[in-house]
Amino acid sequence: MNELAFTNQPFNTTKEDTLVTNKQMENKAVEKPIIKIRGLNVKTKEGEILKNINLDIPKNKIIVLLGPSGCGKTTLLKSLNRLTDLHKELKVSGEVFIDGVDILKASQELPVMRQKMGLFSATDVNI
Repeated sequence: MNELAFTNQPFNTTKEDTLVTNKQMENKAVEKPIIKIRGLNVKTKEGEILKNINLDIPKNKIIVLLGPSGCGKTTLLKSLNRLTDLHKELKVSGEVFIDGVDILKASQELPVMRQKMGLFSATDVNI
């Protein structure tokens, strides 16, 4: 089964970078995510493409979507700017909040929202 993996961890971290004391946590402000995904499902007649995706994406952070071909990376990105609406065979459910607005239920101008979000095409990296 193809799986989609999410990470927002910085590259080249050491054990010391990832250890945080309780005092440091108390002093750290809780960062509100700019994108919050809850229970996102994308289905076709043939089956599920995305199943119960829950993800918080903080502002000004680099996020990596990593997985094999066909696991749903592009579908997830297309869900963030409702390009899935262009495919009538796709059934989308769940919540996708961008700046606190659920875009799946919002009746805002789609071209304006899509321009704000943008979409970077998938890029293969050979290591």
